[in-house]
Amino acid sequence: MSIYILLFVCYLYFSVNETEKLNEKIKDYEYVGDFHDDRALVEKDGKIGFIDKSGQLIIPMKWEFDKPEGFLDYIYFDNGRCLIIGCKDTYSCLIDKDGNVLYSDVNIRKTDEFDIMSSGSSNYKISDEGIEKIEELENDHAIIAQTSDYNLSEKSKDVFFSLENLCGEKVGINKLKEVYGYRIQGSFNCSFDRQNLLLLFNTKNNKYGIVDQKGNIVVPFEYDNPICYYYGLLIEIICFSRYSDLGMEKYPLYCNVYKDGHLLYEGLPFFKESYASMGMFMFEGCSLKDMYEKYELSSDEFQIPESVEKTKFIDTDGKEVSRFPFGKNYLRYLNDNESFDNWQLEDENGNLLFQQKFSFWSRYKNNIATEDGFVLNDTGDTIPAGYAGYLYAGIVKYTDKFINEFPLCEYKASLSESDNKLNCFHSKKEKREHRENKCITSYEVLNQDGTAFLPFDVEEAYNFSDGLLRLKLDGHYYFVDEDGKGLKIKK
Repeated sequence: MSIYILLFVCYLYFSVNETEKLNEKIKDYEYVGDFHDDRALVEKDGKIGFIDKSGQLIIPMKWEFDKPEGFLDYIYFDNGRCLIIGCKDTYSCLIDKDGNVLYSDVNIRKTDEFDIMSSGSSNYKISDEGIEKIEELENDHAIIAQTSDYNLSEKSKDVFFSLENLCGEKVGINKLKEVYGYRIQGSFNCSFDRQNLLLLFNTKNNKYGIVDQKGNIVVPFEYDNPICYYYGLLIEIICFSRYSDLGMEKYPLYCNVYKDGHLLYEGLPFFKESYASMGMFMFEGCSLKDMYEKYELSSDEFQIPESVEKTKFIDTDGKEVSRFPFGKNYLRYLNDNESFDNWQLEDENGNLLFQQKFSFWSRYKNNIATEDGFVLNDTGDTIPAGYAGYLYAGIVKYTDKFINEFPLCEYKASLSESDNKLNCFHSKKEKREHRENKCITSYEVLNQDGTAFLPFDVEEAYNFSDGLLRLKLDGHYYFVDEDGKGLKIKK
């Protein structure tokens, strides 16, 4: 009989969902983060530590956190290490999974290949293999620039530039300027078309050029003005320079466009980079009066070409066009409104597919988010999308399954390879109601087919991570597993 009782007790204990046990242990924390590497940050009474998936406090709460709660979302483990930031009396430190401090006063920049960490006067490369000191960057700053092709379905990235073929050795920012005479151009130091390119200014001949990561010259140092490289087209940004109380100031005024070293267009308006994701370049005309007033210029100081007043479109081949392919159909620009851009969607023969004129916010594959808050696909159908900024983030997939529902965002969260379900899809449907003159927002979490993933609404649903979905309900944080189990609450 004793054996049967023991077996029954064991059955009851082990039949309890592991996620339920976790939720019971974390209910008193004021903040609980996502799980990464079997560690989740927890906060209570202004101090932070880390728990494992059993809910046990593995790393004691020894750091006093004095920043807004939103900063906690940026503290998590990656490859067995975590960067602690925002804590009182601790600028930053890198710890291992046991809480041991590996490095202090740390700054980390992520690149596609590895992370660059600065600690004190030393630089380190962090990769899956471990942490390696970068000897040639001792007492200097690594050259890291952001690259983006303005394709809004992708995230911009940081790129590490060593430039050994330009300088004869790997260099940092200071040595690049002081020894070799090349200067990185502040707001212009981003590369485009995902080619990992860097714009430099040669102080020896006062010319601009473009190099790749290793320092191979892609565009010779022959240009008097800042340049950028898109899809094989070189765009020179003509600036007006003058001294002020702030020093030398440069004002971008108009553009010249080159292809294979030949000038295609001269004196075009300053272009809108975001349209490059559409496979086109929009040089939007503006009045001379507005430009003179904006930069407080006079005609005696600088003569702006009349061509700047006209709007011009060119494709990635450099040809002037009036409309652009969008799926099997076309987008046409209508310059008939002074306050914002107007577009229309038409078929191959010029027939309207969508009667309403629109201005668009961003593009995600073959969907366009408009500034009016809906999504338009290439056949002219619309999908309610709510805030278009979700589409801008590049992690959102819209679907027409919920076309009659309240504006909906469907998001994709990639899980680690060890999880049973990779790339879990779930939808988050917003609900609003007024209580005591206050607007209360809640969310229903749905499966991909529109059925309920959870039998209750939540205050917030975050991302899946390490096989668990983090939720907020009644002011507390909880987790559910990939089957939606772990939290017993009636609908």
